[in-house]
Amino acid sequence: MGALPALSELYIFKNRFEGDIPAQIFSPSLSILYAEENLFAGPFPTTVALSTGLQRISVHSNYLTAVPTEIGQLASLITLMMNKNSLEGGIPTELGQLKNLEEWNFSFNKMSGTIPAEIAGLTSIETIDLSDNAFTGTVPTEIGSLTTLDTLWLLNNQLSGTIPDALGTLPSLDYLCEDSALIFLFSFSERPLSLTQISSALGPWATTS
Repeated sequence: MGALPALSELYIFKNRFEGDIPAQIFSPSLSILYAEENLFAGPFPTTVALSTGLQRISVHSNYLTAVPTEIGQLASLITLMMNKNSLEGGIPTELGQLKNLEEWNFSFNKMSGTIPAEIAGLTSIETIDLSDNAFTGTVPTEIGSLTTLDTLWLLNNQLSGTIPDALGTLPSLDYLCEDSALIFLFSFSERPLSLTQISSALGPWATTS
């Protein structure tokens, strides 16, 4: 596939395309990429940085292996769906620069490391799904600054420690899902919600100090 400088939207989902995602598809005019449910493999192209107006990336259900740090340069990005791939390594701290990002899904991958404090920069985020990976460490307290967050999925990881009190004060948070064996899904009807109340609802996963 050659360079496509005038391409603004690319919909190639639900096919059997394989190999690398062509680096040449990325240009300043591209705003939407829907390439989910194919057989694409390898790292996501670093040339994505050329698509400065890119708003939506949906490449879930492929065999991609790496998230480029260049995604953090996409100031207009609203949706980032890379779930159900073979992503490895940690979450690039550069993702914290995506101030317009509303939906972020890295679930069902092979990612590891800690959840970076830089996610505090996601000031428009509504949904975060990092479930079914191998993340370790604690839930960063900075997540309590995400006032637009309404859904947080962290189940089936290797997280430890205590749940930040700040989660109970988030004005938009309706669903918090976390456990290594079970999914706890509940709606916060009263705020602020104390750490004790959250821990009680989540059961044995939560450890209070």
